[in-house]
Amino acid sequence: MEDYRWLFEKCSRQEAMNYLGINTEEAYWARRKKYEGGMQTYRSRFEVFQLLHKDGLRVLGDCGYHTWFPDHCRAEIGYSLMQETDRRKGYMSEAIKEVLNYGFTVMNLNRVEALIAPDNIASLKVVESMGFKQEGTLREHYFTNNRFEDSVLYALLKSEFPKEIN
Repeated sequence: MEDYRWLFEKCSRQEAMNYLGINTEEAYWARRKKYEGGMQTYRSRFEVFQLLHKDGLRVLGDCGYHTWFPDHCRAEIGYSLMQETDRRKGYMSEAIKEVLNYGFTVMNLNRVEALIAPDNIASLKVVESMGFKQEGTLREHYFTNNRFEDSVLYALLKSEFPKEIN
């Protein structure tokens, strides 16, 4: 939260966009709206990491936990890559391994959930490769693109998390 406060209160819009790897005004204002609306409540928190290219000069996207309930030792994982050209290169699989390890060891999570659109094949493959198990479908779970969409619920328990994922 301190980073977001610094970005949105001390930096210029362009500096914040560059730091976050955001390319459009719309994306900037969406992120700022989340910040201004309060990204933490009395029982739910978040922990998100930016993904940087190994040259350190370019933000690839982000990966982390939102809807984190510390009292219940569970959180929902979320991730995105900004550019289509960065997809299908293994960046997200590499990041998720580290983020899961962080969640289970540092954040004391016992359960990590992923809610994914049924047609997001790439994302479904990523979580399945990490050992997540499909638990069901949440019907008309999200309202996006002016319509309701289902979400497929996946979960991974700490006891199921392999120490070494190929």
